[in-house]
Amino acid sequence: MKGYKLSKYVEKVFETSSSEYSEWFGYYNYDTLTSDHSKLLCNRIKEDGVKPRADLKIKVGYYDIPSGEWHHVGESDSWNWQQGCMAQWLNDNEVIYNSSENNHHIAIIHNIKTGTERKIDWAIYGITPDGKKSIALDMERAHWCRAYHYESVADKSKDGPVYEQDGIFEIDLENNTRKLIISIQEVITLDSRSYFKKAKHWIEHVMINQEGTKFCFLHRFSPVEDVFRYVTRLIIVDMNTMQMTCIPNWEKTQWSHFGWDGDNFAIYTYPQTGVGITEESFNARVGNRLSNTKKLSFKTRMANFCRSFYPQTFEKKMRGLITYYQYYAQNNGEYVLLKEFRNDSFLIDGHPTFVNNSSLMVTDTYPDKNKIQRLLMFDQEKNKVYELGKFNATYQGNPASCDLHPKVSRDGQYVVVDSAHDEKHHMIVLKIK
Repeated sequence: MKGYKLSKYVEKVFETSSSEYSEWFGYYNYDTLTSDHSKLLCNRIKEDGVKPRADLKIKVGYYDIPSGEWHHVGESDSWNWQQGCMAQWLNDNEVIYNSSENNHHIAIIHNIKTGTERKIDWAIYGITPDGKKSIALDMERAHWCRAYHYESVADKSKDGPVYEQDGIFEIDLENNTRKLIISIQEVITLDSRSYFKKAKHWIEHVMINQEGTKFCFLHRFSPVEDVFRYVTRLIIVDMNTMQMTCIPNWEKTQWSHFGWDGDNFAIYTYPQTGVGITEESFNARVGNRLSNTKKLSFKTRMANFCRSFYPQTFEKKMRGLITYYQYYAQNNGEYVLLKEFRNDSFLIDGHPTFVNNSSLMVTDTYPDKNKIQRLLMFDQEKNKVYELGKFNATYQGNPASCDLHPKVSRDGQYVVVDSAHDEKHHMIVLKIK
């Protein structure tokens, strides 16, 4: 398949089509449309399929829908392909995005009506529903970890197994102040293990729920020598009390993407074999990978070759590698596993977003063996998956790989995706029928 194909369940409202620029937004679970759906926030760049560099800037702006008129907001040197520069609408008139100044990350707030700007002295991350605060990471620490980060600032003093000033911060966007609300030491102490002392620790992926009453984040840790051999814990925080809850059984489960459904959430799950993570298995994570396939026996290499032709569903079931979404609900202050979404459509990891006040979840998939990625809608009540569209993934395996990253409008009427189906990043606005 070339390009993309939409199903009867959606209709295309708008697609970015600049002849000069590649255009995209980045992460999921954000609304890139204004409340009246008339303006589409996005990033643009002339280069595509390249690694981000400190000297490479992107343009930030928005399109009028449906006229397609572009409006320039600003430029940023603090970006990546997966998350852009964290550009977001604070309200229908103000855009905020990350950049850098004097070798330090900052954020810029631009008023599209007056053209005025003001600066925030730190990079932002998730924004509270009222647009007044950001719950943020230290993006300069993220540069030295596996986390999504920016190339524009490389402060070596923030490297190391633990950066003592790291944690979760609350940024007041009206007064330009920042305070530490959860320290990295508090995170490490929560449900701690003896082998934590041997690890490198960092924080990723803050996500605030729709009501602004809770947020969650990933605590990841790895052998100091290899941040790509990390272990993941999901931690929930009550916004009023700052009480943290670590989701149980994390040693037996590797998790990735998650999405809020009110006070509940779903998270993509990779069950671990055997007893899961132990001190012995954690110590064995370094130097345990084969450098090339020549070290495999001929029989094993042939079996792997034959498996490459199997349908992905069959192969995963045959090898006992079933992955799926888990759905957790709050019960007496703790989070418990309520149900699992084990539909065959969910055998490939994706990015879930729940439609407010409904039983619907919109998600995508990573590319399959045919380099096709899918946009899906799941009805929990009917336990039925609807395919909204499928897209060619031309940049699979490239630093500029383009996930669909579905972004559902606040009223649930629209979903916006990024797609590089023709070796160029686009944004596509779809109305859900």
